[in-house]
Amino acid sequence: MVRVRILFSAIATHGHCYPLLPLAAAAREAGHEVVVATGGELRSAVHAAGAEFAEAGVPVFDAFDAIVARDDLATPDDLPSGQRDRVVRRLFGGVLPRRFVPDVRGILRSRRFDLVVYETGNPGAALAASLEGTPAVCHGFGRELAGVFATALDEPLRELAEELGVALPTGVSGALGNTYLDIFPPSLQDPGVLALPNRIGIRSVPFAEPGELPGVVTAKQRDRPLVYLTLGTAFGSAEVLRTTAGALAEFDVDLLVAAGPRVRAEDIGELPGHVTVASWFPQAHLIPRLDLVVHHGGAGTTLAALASGVPQLFLPQGADQFDNAASVVAAGAGSRILPEDHSGESVAAAVKGLLGDRGTVTAARSLAAEIAAAPGPSSVVDRLSEMFG
Repeated sequence: MVRVRILFSAIATHGHCYPLLPLAAAAREAGHEVVVATGGELRSAVHAAGAEFAEAGVPVFDAFDAIVARDDLATPDDLPSGQRDRVVRRLFGGVLPRRFVPDVRGILRSRRFDLVVYETGNPGAALAASLEGTPAVCHGFGRELAGVFATALDEPLRELAEELGVALPTGVSGALGNTYLDIFPPSLQDPGVLALPNRIGIRSVPFAEPGELPGVVTAKQRDRPLVYLTLGTAFGSAEVLRTTAGALAEFDVDLLVAAGPRVRAEDIGELPGHVTVASWFPQAHLIPRLDLVVHHGGAGTTLAALASGVPQLFLPQGADQFDNAASVVAAGAGSRILPEDHSGESVAAAVKGLLGDRGTVTAARSLAAEIAAAPGPSSVVDRLSEMFG
């Protein structure tokens, strides 16, 4: 076996870094040298995957808040969706890659790497690899190459590449012409992504740092459905969580609510005893035990639910979440409520239609089987070592 030295790189959010870590862990287990370059807040996650950590980039929430403050906008959590998306485009198309380019170049110069594996939201690492003459592979984190959001990032990325003297091919800009590791189920993926000449399918493997699950989850016997509510780590809204949790609490279910890093648990309000509120749960270990996931439509939560065959109710807030939701709903594996339609009544009606619905469960399980049939991280590591070793 040829031993390969691989630098993985992700922006410092769970939804972007976690999808990389199963492949990084598989590479390390295969005997390759693995370093993960991301923000300091992901250090423990990188170590949990058994990889070496290298700090790069800037804290994403700090950069987001700085853009909002500089443009004298509303507070970050109260931005209208259109305004939020403009800020996100500036963040991913300019601020973050401009910071990652010098940081990743410095790491690449520190030792001789054979390959850079970067997630789609971190094109700065790909530009750095190009400047240093190191081959690069793009690792997807969901359906992010499809839809309006990806198109909107094209112009600022091309401007930066031109400034750096890097020539980009035409077409889908997120992969920057590199081999694309696609973790989204082909039946739900955009046809343009499936047609990429250098696309490699890879199984989506949920990742979570170690953590304890509540007793209601681990009980040997449960008498009621188990429902999980989360808006992820980037799109916290106390109002959306409060309204949704209140509606879900009216059902005869055991409910877990993840407040996330940007919402205080007490801001969700007083809830009955069959509701458990915490800032975080080890989601990858929780979702396989659920009967329903109610969430924002982030790629990580979407894929974890798909892999476990769990029906989903989407409350998309921004970025790629609308595209993720639309693809799953079209497949019959869930429902969605758009922001303008969100209310306690709409949540209650959607949940009534989903809990125990055999058609939705069947569709969800069919997608789980599709994911399970995809090549796993270990086999993809072998392929990459053959290509770049």
